Amino acid sequence: MEGKPPGKYILRTRIAAAGKNQEKGRYIYLVRNIAQSSVKEPLPQFQTIGTMAEPEILNMPFETFDDQTTFTMRFREPGEPQKAELEDYIKPFAKNRKILWYEEGIWVDWIEVIGPLNSNKNRYAEVFFQGTEPAANTADQYAETILKRFGERAFRGKQPAASDVDSAMKFYRMAKENGRNFEASVKEAMVYFMISPRFLYAI
Repeated sequence: MEGKPPGKYILRTRIAAAGKNQEKGRYIYLVRNIAQSSVKEPLPQFQTIGTMAEPEILNMPFETFDDQTTFTMRFREPGEPQKAELEDYIKPFAKNRKILWYEEGIWVDWIEVIGPLNSNKNRYAEVFFQGTEPAANTADQYAETILKRFGERAFRGKQPAASDVDSAMKFYRMAKENGRNFEASVKEAMVYFMISPRFLYAI
């Protein structure tokens, strides 16, 4: 989402089931389209019970990791597979809310995005202590330093083994290969420490 910092947001929309079987509602969900890759990540689905007579305001939380990720909004009817995309590319920061979509099955009046939510700049700066846009020739070394520091905190003051750091760096490199920027790649690598038994259990 261009011009917006990484973080947690809420997509808020006024929406309703349209056409036949409105009483059954519809399932609405977002798909995160990772920049510079073919990765499309479906997010949790939300059921709307709004009808054309009584539309519903739906709040859908989501998270973005960089300013290049886009989102596709999709819906399906109960018991059926995905039916249609509401927009190929949602531009949720437009100032003027307007009707976005109407077809057999779904009606969207307006859409807006609220956020980022609960940003904590001090803790964020502790992790990315030298900023989030290092020079290309120093990015991997900087990422490794960040992960070592993070791993030590995750392991309650015990330095992570070299094998742990190497495994985390594999996550980092895979994320970069999938088009993530430096910041998002480091966050992906942090997952390794968060799922480690040494984090889950005090050893």
